[in-house]
Amino acid sequence: VDVVPRHLYGAGPADSGTRVLIGCVTSICEDIIYISNCIYFFIDIVSEDFVPYKGNWLKVEYSTEPGFSNFKASSVKPTHCIHAEAVCITSVHGRNGVIDYTIFFTLDSVKLPDGYVPQVDDIVNVVMVESIQFCFIWRAISITPVHTSSSGFQDDGGLRRPKRERRSQSI
Repeated sequence: VDVVPRHLYGAGPADSGTRVLIGCVTSICEDIIYISNCIYFFIDIVSEDFVPYKGNWLKVEYSTEPGFSNFKASSVKPTHCIHAEAVCITSVHGRNGVIDYTIFFTLDSVKLPDGYVPQVDDIVNVVMVESIQFCFIWRAISITPVHTSSSGFQDDGGLRRPKRERRSQSI
């Protein structure tokens, strides 16, 4: 993380050892990720297979220079990364959607198998990271279909389960 040097008033000699900062992505500008107006880093130091998105919570390992607020990040990764299996896509609106009523996704930043388009009622495996997205605290970074609602069969390990019927609710 490179920050405009600014002397820390009242701070004595600082420890130049590795420290950890937990922060939320506030903006992204080309290849630069901002955690606040003055803390930023280049995307090339982010953990492999993870692309931060606005609202994601990150764990940044860094070292500081004594007496100054600028520091160098050595590692950036999501604070929490969780896998969920066989969960249902509960809504899709344009390029955004929700899985299991609790996990936000956007087609702008989720990894999908070639040719797969998420649909309501698809059963999927998902990898998610802690994030602030509208009223959700998780953002899907990878979705893999287990069973899709748009075709009769999907890769189910040879079990060949039939298409799940969509149920409607009477009011």
